[in-house]
Amino acid sequence: MRTGNTYHNAKTILARWLDRTDAGPQHRRAVLAGFDRLRGELPNRDRWFDTNTVTLEGTEGLRAEAARLRLRVGTWRGGLFITTITPGWGVGWHTVFRGDDVYDVLWWLMDYVRQYVHRSLVVGALMAIQEDRGIVLHPFGSSGHIRRWGPRVPIVPYDEALSIAGSDAVSWPVLSEDLAVRSDRRPAPADGTPNGLCSA
Repeated sequence: MRTGNTYHNAKTILARWLDRTDAGPQHRRAVLAGFDRLRGELPNRDRWFDTNTVTLEGTEGLRAEAARLRLRVGTWRGGLFITTITPGWGVGWHTVFRGDDVYDVLWWLMDYVRQYVHRSLVVGALMAIQEDRGIVLHPFGSSGHIRRWGPRVPIVPYDEALSIAGSDAVSWPVLSEDLAVRSDRRPAPADGTPNGLCSA
């Protein structure tokens, strides 16, 4: 986005989107001015990144391992998980964008871009699993976890961050176990019904 043509193309698309909404001229100018500030801020966030881990439903009993620069596929007790590296663009914009209305638009834009990168990497991994195992998977509705690196958390190399995210995933409880544990910790109902997911 910091190259001239890419930046101007992105700003043009944003302006056209604003023209299709109910945004008035003042709001339009404010959002586009915020986008100009965005261009100057991005170099300060070059080293910020997130690790995003999702578990894949329907993979119980499967094992797979894969490692790329921004991607890791691994195995946990519930099946397979995928971790991706994405730009750390989901936080820290209140000091850059002036006004909540401007913040709402441009924070959404940057978080959407981050999600787009994540989902693109996940789709690539799912296609590889499909070709190798002959099964079609999707992560929607699965559990997930995000760990943010920078500015408050010391930056580490990508491979180390991916390994940490993998260790986090391996320790996750399986959903049914997690529900049972949390259910056991609930106080007994006043009518004396035993703790559990349901009562007869």
